[in-house]
Amino acid sequence: MVVKRILMGGGLCLLGMAVASLVFVFGFPSAAYAFLQARGAAVAGLEAKKLVLDPSSRVGDQVLGERGGWAGSSPGGAYTVSYYQSEVPKAGPPLLLLHGLGDEKNSFVRSAALLTDRYSVYLPDLPGHGSNARDSHLDYSIRGQVEFLKFFVEALGLDTFHLGGSSLGGHLSAAYAARYPEDVERLMLLNPPGLLLEEQESSSGLDATGLETAELDTPGQSAPRLSTPRLNSRRLNPKMLSDSGLSYPGFEERVESREQYFTHLSRFVHTPQPLPGPMVDHLTGQLNDSLSFIRSISDAIKAGDDLVLNESLAGIRSPTLILWGRHDNVVPFEVALGYEKRIQGSVLRVIQSAGHFPHLDQPAEVGQEIRRFLVAAQE
Repeated sequence: MVVKRILMGGGLCLLGMAVASLVFVFGFPSAAYAFLQARGAAVAGLEAKKLVLDPSSRVGDQVLGERGGWAGSSPGGAYTVSYYQSEVPKAGPPLLLLHGLGDEKNSFVRSAALLTDRYSVYLPDLPGHGSNARDSHLDYSIRGQVEFLKFFVEALGLDTFHLGGSSLGGHLSAAYAARYPEDVERLMLLNPPGLLLEEQESSSGLDATGLETAELDTPGQSAPRLSTPRLNSRRLNPKMLSDSGLSYPGFEERVESREQYFTHLSRFVHTPQPLPGPMVDHLTGQLNDSLSFIRSISDAIKAGDDLVLNESLAGIRSPTLILWGRHDNVVPFEVALGYEKRIQGSVLRVIQSAGHFPHLDQPAEVGQEIRRFLVAAQE
């Protein structure tokens, strides 16, 4: 009888918790989503932090604000950056992972869960994203965001580090490694744009759908020799950008229904995960509220320096891993081959059952690939 009462009590407790969870999710979807994000970060061994980038701060004799002048473009001067950091610092170079356009620092949390036991991991919100202020006075071009990242790592006191990113974050990571090669130990690029495809590249007919990961393990395999003409991104019209692997599409119009939200999401992930309706409504509202600002960032990127990295990539000296979602509907697979050919000693690997954001479709596999790549540097 006692055992029966205990079992019944336990069952009622679980039922009560389930009911409370449903009330929480359906009644307070914003709070529920924030709770799930915080819980995921905690499980991954990450804690939320903020850092004020103050142009008057110094590292030794150097005034940080004089480095690239990035934060100095803001009327108030200082800029607060939200980021995740490993709860327990580790020896060796830290690891920074950068999210894509319209995303935020939680993007890499599930992949980071496989890395925080060995590396000091940093996941920052990029300018104007996540919890960071949407300051219209800042420079959101790729070059401007490179200077933001330089400011950020110097304020953290990081001299050298591993660097990686997805989409915009990968474009930014490649541009940073080319501009500051002495800072980057190892580089990881996930489906980045940033190359202007030449006619023989864009018409090659190659794609990732018929390739297995093992076929691309050897650097230089499967790709034709590519030339690197001198380019001026400011002379490219929108049609050229859209067809070349340089565009940042997918934010053209408001999302008006739950079905349309998943249609939008399916451009970036291969298999969108189901969510409770109220949570979809919350995320739809967030997306619609950010559309105008995201477009302004996209415009700044297309009009600014380092949009085209064809020539710059020769300056990268870091061993480089290129991870490519097999079913990317945003950036052509020829761009992956272009990065592989232009970055000496790089390795290209295809992630199966993944789209433009492979770390969202296959977080464990991406985490394992990054871990193997970084561990190889210590052997």
